[in-house]
Amino acid sequence: MIQVRGLRKTFGRVEALKGVSAACPRGCVTALVGPNGSGKTTLMKALLGLVRPDAGAVEIGGRPADGDPALRLALGYMPQVPHYPDNLTVEELLELAAGVRAAAGPMPEGIPDWAGRADPSLPPSLFDLKHVLGRRLRGLSGGTLQRIGAELAWRSGAPILVLDEPTAGLDPLASSRLKDRLRADQAAGRTVLVSSHVLADLQELAGHVIFLLDGRVRYEGGLPELLELTGEERLERAVAALMLREAA
Repeated sequence: MIQVRGLRKTFGRVEALKGVSAACPRGCVTALVGPNGSGKTTLMKALLGLVRPDAGAVEIGGRPADGDPALRLALGYMPQVPHYPDNLTVEELLELAAGVRAAAGPMPEGIPDWAGRADPSLPPSLFDLKHVLGRRLRGLSGGTLQRIGAELAWRSGAPILVLDEPTAGLDPLASSRLKDRLRADQAAGRTVLVSSHVLADLQELAGHVIFLLDGRVRYEGGLPELLELTGEERLERAVAALMLREAA
């Protein structure tokens, strides 16, 4: 569903991506893992069109993403640190986002859809925002803003979700709802790329792993295969083992 080939990106003297090639299979939760400074954020921004690579290509549904803004309709994004117009109410923000999506037109041809896109069983608020709909964003807690970010990503209806530290700041109930929704969406054919330092959460959800270190892919493949390769039972320990091998 998502394919990157030979991505390179330099910021000044820092080479953030050094020929990254990887894929996110359709209908699968892919975990993007690696230490700080490994290139994870740059890779995610390249997928979203927020960073233009110096070299290489990004494909979404088999179509080149470069120069095709319509393909962004295929992506729903939940940032680690959300920034919204703080004078709006929650309800106004949700309506604004829905209006922008509607005005952008239909999904580009050739982008595979997913079965839950028009699921009528979805509640009015997936992440329990009904009590804050009339409140302005400027007075809300970080955890509530995180739930708003999750709501916007899910309400996009996009066949691909890109989630950056999605459970950070969420209370246990909201975190459980997010994980349950991810499992249901994966079963319905939605493609998800998720980055998090909470590797226990990723082990619950992901079937595919991309491990970045120093701007390069050091492992890509199934989670069970990674655990077998490293002889570990937990993703956290498996990633640590890979880091130690690279440092040796």
